Amino acid sequence: ISSSVAIGAIVFGLGLAHDGEVVSVFDSASDRFAGVAGYSFEASDFDNEAYADTDPVAVIRGGVMTVRVGETVSKGDPLLVVHTKISDTADIGRFMKTATAGKTALINGAEVIEGADAGGLAVVFIPEGALLTASA
Repeated sequence: ISSSVAIGAIVFGLGLAHDGEVVSVFDSASDRFAGVAGYSFEASDFDNEAYADTDPVAVIRGGVMTVRVGETVSKGDPLLVVHTKISDTADIGRFMKTATAGKTALINGAEVIEGADAGGLAVVFIPEGALLTASA
């Protein structure tokens, strides 16, 4: 776990892009995947499970973590991050099992450990420094 400064509001459990010392919600296939926004009592908007702009963000770079999913996922499913909104549930920064061309990127080596329904929280494993493969 490391700490970086938030650019814009960031909800706990979303995928993050890294640019130097700052992080934002993952919103481009060309972004450098930083990890996942961890839960923290230090977040300015803790009641809404979010960091405000310029808050220090707990970035979980690898390991077992909880993420927000955009579709129902089950144990053993692959893990993709949404970089272009697909629907209200499958919005940027959320995670899915289904590739959508031009909208998701596979996190190589990542998988679901404990499933969840669409819009819920799933437990996943993401290797530290995981590389992404854009969905074609």
